[in-house]
Amino acid sequence: MAEKLQPGSINGELTASGLRFAIVVSRFNSFITERLLSAALDALERAGAVNRNVDVVRVPGAFELPLAAKKLAATARYDALIAIALKPRAVCSSRKWTPASPLFFAC
Repeated sequence: MAEKLQPGSINGELTASGLRFAIVVSRFNSFITERLLSAALDALERAGAVNRNVDVVRVPGAFELPLAAKKLAATARYDALIAIALKPRAVCSSRKWTPASPLFFAC
């Protein structure tokens, strides 16, 4: 009889130690986006990121965010980009975003 299958296990670590991050945040609706930024920074700190490895870039609104993120990505200085913005509800209904889009918005 065949042996019982024993699959291997890959367990990831939730660590940001040694990684570089860029956070692009919209100034529009800053009373909300600043709280989201604080939460993102807190999560990175708890995961082991250090201040010198986290850059925050502020843009006027959600419209400018994709260009700023694209320029930051082109520098190849960062391991991950985090985008924080709010957009008008009308944009959600008038645009069809897909996961294949350069920037995916959830409405």
